[in-house]
Amino acid sequence: MQSEENAVPQIRPWVRYWARFLDGIAANFIILGIWALTFPNSFINLVIKYGIYMPVVMYIVWAFIEALLLSTWGTTPGKWLLKVMVRDQNGNKLTFDKSLYRSLSVWALGEGCWFYLAYMFVPMFSYARLVSRGKTYWDDKGGFTVTHQKIGSLRSTIAAVILIGVFVLTTLEYSSIKS
Repeated sequence: MQSEENAVPQIRPWVRYWARFLDGIAANFIILGIWALTFPNSFINLVIKYGIYMPVVMYIVWAFIEALLLSTWGTTPGKWLLKVMVRDQNGNKLTFDKSLYRSLSVWALGEGCWFYLAYMFVPMFSYARLVSRGKTYWDDKGGFTVTHQKIGSLRSTIAAVILIGVFVLTTLEYSSIKS
């Protein structure tokens, strides 16, 4: 139970969004880093040849990693940093199967599998449902509980530095490609 001074709202869609975004950054570093170190000569060719499919393939790989993290550690890097907890209705860590189901459900029902038109609207519907009903569709259907704790200045600063750093690096990379 949270003390009065540490109590925070339990419906925090933007904190959940940024935790997921940070997890996406972690996924990119983990998956692409392992691939680049394992197959250095094929990495650039892979990205050039299959670039449009890479996010989908990476997300599917990440779904399994996320499920492993949630079922063993009970969190992911982004959720840990922003103090977001996902548990079953009894307060236990999710099993691997339930974690995988949740991860794929978030991608499909919360992000529209990143299909262009779906991705424009599906997150808005998920946001509206979370704010109005207190639970997303996938958490309600899966019996999952998402709780939040006070993040604090240090964690907020670390998250902001990571996000700004990724933005700067992406901008620099994009400008070097355009040159």
